[in-house]
Amino acid sequence: MTRTTPAPPATAGVVVVEPAPSDRIRRPADLVTLVLALLLLVLAVGLGTVAVGTANGLEQDLVGAGGALPRPLLQLTGWAGGLGLLLLLIVDGVVLVVRSRSWQLLEAVVAAGAGALLALLLPRLIR
Repeated sequence: MTRTTPAPPATAGVVVVEPAPSDRIRRPADLVTLVLALLLLVLAVGLGTVAVGTANGLEQDLVGAGGALPRPLLQLTGWAGGLGLLLLLIVDGVVLVVRSRSWQLLEAVVAAGAGALLALLLPRLIR
């Protein structure tokens, strides 16, 4: 028969002493990491600002070029884009069914329906 030693009694009133956190940087690598992270953040914001300006300029150029095209050509382009998008969605749905991912197709159709419903209802709710 083996004997186990009894657990020591719980000591009440244990005081944990921790040093106060220092106000200085502990490692030089931390400072370098902080500076690099801030530089990357500034770079990302700067690139975003440039991208928005570029997109606005491109939009103005396209609107100007679209105004010079005849109306039937613009309508044909709109119909072709809509038909191409519809065909792309149908082909994607067939691929999902062939790969036995019907549940994923159902989720995508429900999400698209919810998005379309929100797009139709939100302008009415905002007024």
